[in-house]
Amino acid sequence: METVRKDASMSENITVSIIKADVGSVVGHSRPHPKMMESCDAILAEGVKSGTLIDYYVTRVGDDINMFRSLLR
Repeated sequence: METVRKDASMSENITVSIIKADVGSVVGHSRPHPKMMESCDAILAEGVKSGTLIDYYVTRVGDDINMFRSLLR
């Protein structure tokens, strides 16, 4: 689940943000529903496509979704 914008330069200031979303789980505190993970991926991919984000990575720990994003602004 990773997409990278190709026009980013390493000489620019880059902001990295990490968002932890405690979203709960279908059963207990085991893992988020796969459609929630897919939605996060789709929304962040649109950010790369629109030029807002350089890249991103979506993962999980237990029932928390973690979204790592890098951007120029």
